[in-house]
Amino acid sequence: MTSIRAKLYLYWAVPFLLFLLQAVFTLRSMPQLRYEELAESVRNVYWLEQRTIYDGFSSNIGWYGTILVIYRLFGFWLYGAKFVRLALSLISLLALASVFAKYLPPERAWLPLSIFGLSPTLLYFNTLQTSYGIDLQYFPITLYIVLSLNFSSRAVAFAKEVLLGVIAMWACLSFPAFLFYLPVLTILFLQRLLRDAGHHGRSVVVKNVLVVLGGFLLPLSLIARLKDPSLLIFDPRLRSGIFRGGGVFSWDPMHMPTSVIQILIDLFRHATSYYFEVASVDFSNWFPLAAVCLIAIFSLVFGLWRHNELLAHSLAWTTLSLNLIAAHLTGGPPGIRRATPSLAAIYALVAITCYELPRLKTSVRLFKIVLKCGVLLILVHHLLAVPQNYTQLSATSPSQYKLFFLEEGTPGRSLDHLVQEAQRADLRLSCSGPQADCRYAEVYAAVSGACLWNHLACHNVLGFDYKSQQFIALRTELWESYYLQH
Repeated sequence: MTSIRAKLYLYWAVPFLLFLLQAVFTLRSMPQLRYEELAESVRNVYWLEQRTIYDGFSSNIGWYGTILVIYRLFGFWLYGAKFVRLALSLISLLALASVFAKYLPPERAWLPLSIFGLSPTLLYFNTLQTSYGIDLQYFPITLYIVLSLNFSSRAVAFAKEVLLGVIAMWACLSFPAFLFYLPVLTILFLQRLLRDAGHHGRSVVVKNVLVVLGGFLLPLSLIARLKDPSLLIFDPRLRSGIFRGGGVFSWDPMHMPTSVIQILIDLFRHATSYYFEVASVDFSNWFPLAAVCLIAIFSLVFGLWRHNELLAHSLAWTTLSLNLIAAHLTGGPPGIRRATPSLAAIYALVAITCYELPRLKTSVRLFKIVLKCGVLLILVHHLLAVPQNYTQLSATSPSQYKLFFLEEGTPGRSLDHLVQEAQRADLRLSCSGPQADCRYAEVYAAVSGACLWNHLACHNVLGFDYKSQQFIALRTELWESYYLQH
């Protein structure tokens, strides 16, 4: 009994240790700030505060809404969104640990949990103030809710079903890549519903489905609060909108191979795609690549051989296939930031392998040993990648945003100086160089947001207008009308 309790204590220490590692990575990523981080965690949040969106590309209102709630409750800090991602990582890791503990004993559950938590892609994206890769955090939470549903307790089941629907839609509104997890969640939900509540009759099944669907559609009611909901649905200037972000649909068949190749490079070779800056990617060596190939072959063979175990394998492969096929529809090689469901599917195959290994016949003992070594090699690779990727975080990013935010050495000190100036008198913003390079939206939102959410008495924020050759008071309507460039 004592031994079992000790194993449980050690197992539940794993998600907290992984969380501490993520915290170290998050702190290491400061004070660097990229343009997309300013846009996603400051500018777009301030625009949402004004009940509008910046443009059709800036449509991840679930993420902006989350940050807006935090700013309203706790005040504004330039790096605050990083710690929202950090808090979400703890919830996600605990949810995933609960899922693994449901199907694996502690002495085996720690392995897939550690591999996922040490994912170079996950550790890196969680340091950003954008919604990139946030689907990897939301999926374990929704998966835990689905697998913990107990339809014998109607009140609890009702609450969980509503919560499941709300979180699933909120995740889709935060980062459209979460759409690829919906088939998995739907199938698992229906399987459990038909198994546990199906004998009560069709009306009970339909009622539970409608409850989840109602929770799923509930967050969409927030769209009606926007001044111009149609802009979120479809921005005619950019031909983009909700559930698309910066992706523009393209049916060019030539995009398919380039998209898939870019994703595979990001997974198995080195980071080259947009805003993906890690020294060592998830499977960047021959031995993790060999391990993934071995696990993939095992999954295909074992899934077909053991038909009663086919569902888990099929769901992982379906998610992987759909994500890779859909990648070319975004109008260019998206890289891993839009293909994180593919990464999640690979880690799902790793977890399924850990679950199936003890169930293999003793006649394939050598194969079991090789397969287990393959899983362990992925863990070794991830551990070796930690110091490399940690060091890389302090390197100056090619996407570092310099305009207005490095005048006092760091973005934080620069913004503090601007806010102090705005408290004394009207803040006049201007910049030298080409007019096209002088953007006011991000710094205006940061200063105005700091004054609003921190309850500071500030004067107007003015920007030099190249058209009228004079300073004008900045407001979101200037960008909504496209008087100022986007």
